[in-house]
Amino acid sequence: MRMQTNITNESVVRRGIKVITDERDVLDGLASQLGDGFAAVVRLVAECRGKVVFSGIGKSGRVAEKIVASMSSLGIPSVFLHSTEALHGDIGVVQEEDVVFVISNSGTTKEVLDIVPVLRRLGATTIAISKSTDTPLAKAADLALTAGVDAEVDDNNLAPTASTTAQLVLGDALAVAASELKGLTRDDFALRHPAGALGSQLSTGAGSASAG
Repeated sequence: MRMQTNITNESVVRRGIKVITDERDVLDGLASQLGDGFAAVVRLVAECRGKVVFSGIGKSGRVAEKIVASMSSLGIPSVFLHSTEALHGDIGVVQEEDVVFVISNSGTTKEVLDIVPVLRRLGATTIAISKSTDTPLAKAADLALTAGVDAEVDDNNLAPTASTTAQLVLGDALAVAASELKGLTRDDFALRHPAGALGSQLSTGAGSASAG
């Protein structure tokens, strides 16, 4: 790489704005994809008697970890399972009553595909999140949700950007909708956030809760 010295600050700002607006457009498209399939998955999560597990590798794995954190804070027991480590024993964390989300934008990553048949043999319900319902991952899982994008927002259409934004926001939608279906209250939320600024705010009952 070679530093570009002829790019003005104005151009840098314009590029930043374009990235943000392009990703906003991605979210508009994601919202239009939600339907009965999304509702069915939310109900599975809310009614799950075991854990909700999220698995992936690379950037999708990082997204999975954040969704797990959101689910747990909203009263839905969740754990992260690295797809590669799963194949070397970590899949033992999965039990029959668990719901397992497997995330891969392309839906073709070998390590991700390899865990699905094992998960199904264990009796867990598998849900794919990938760019379309036609990916190998989507076809292998019990259910599938899409977080597809036309392109990433970098000039080379390579860096996971728009695709991971779509995955992340879909995860937020799942977590919030499932927690509301379970009847999560402000007191329930406060019980899981005893420390920090948010915990202090909830314990005093001042204002409304906001993520921090």
